[in-house]
Amino acid sequence: MTVQALGYVGLEVSDPAAWETFLTEGFGALTVRENEDVLRVRVDSAHTRFLLTTGPADDISFVGWEVAGPVALKHAESLVGQERVTWLTTDELVARGVAAGFWVLDPHGIRTEIFYGAVEGERFNSPTGATFETGNLGLGHAVFYSDSIDKNFEFYRALGFDISDTMILDGTPVVFARCNPRHHSLALVQGSGRRRLQHLMLQVSDLDAVGRAFDVLRARHQAQSGLGRHSNDHMFSFYALTPSGFTFEYGYGAREIHQPHLESQYTKESTWGHYTILSTEGS
Repeated sequence: MTVQALGYVGLEVSDPAAWETFLTEGFGALTVRENEDVLRVRVDSAHTRFLLTTGPADDISFVGWEVAGPVALKHAESLVGQERVTWLTTDELVARGVAAGFWVLDPHGIRTEIFYGAVEGERFNSPTGATFETGNLGLGHAVFYSDSIDKNFEFYRALGFDISDTMILDGTPVVFARCNPRHHSLALVQGSGRRRLQHLMLQVSDLDAVGRAFDVLRARHQAQSGLGRHSNDHMFSFYALTPSGFTFEYGYGAREIHQPHLESQYTKESTWGHYTILSTEGS
């Protein structure tokens, strides 16, 4: 495979102060205020996992996918078409904490960055004691709206993604794709919303950490769903409503997929739970 993990995500947010509280007190992340307009977020030893910039979009601004090294980066450049590539500037490399990379637009217009050489940051100590499942599995997963799943997924397939399984929910197709043993690092939902981003996910290594986060965010009226377990990846999780109006999943215990694997199609999102508490404002 070419892409081996989800490395980082960039978000443009209108209320960075609210996001800082949400991520640290709710999820146990660490934040570093680079300046009044940029908030860097860590969940492990990596220098940067989320980069939040101040702006009105309240949506994804870029997503970074990691490859093994310079040879793999050059191969990825050939796969997407050298003429489409814009290389990351020195300032961008420093902000993301990576050695080298480029970006292209995926078929839905999302800035997709391919990089290698993630820099180690200082020792990570979560303010809530949370330990995140990252490492070779990458950051977590990202779910995007897609006006044409087939067209969009061919782009990601060329970069090394395989379909784990699919789902039809109330007539809406969803494709779940992996680039390592994590059940899915990427999912595409047929349709369009006010945003391109549907939700993000972080996974922790302790079931109780999920319960504690749920208690904190429910008390603050930010729990978007109740606790539940998904049918396809078996994740025990809940969804929280971010200060930007989209959702963020926080979970434990997802199954991993190793080859060979037979694709399945699901018609039910969860085996139990995940009942709605708050709406996502039509996002």
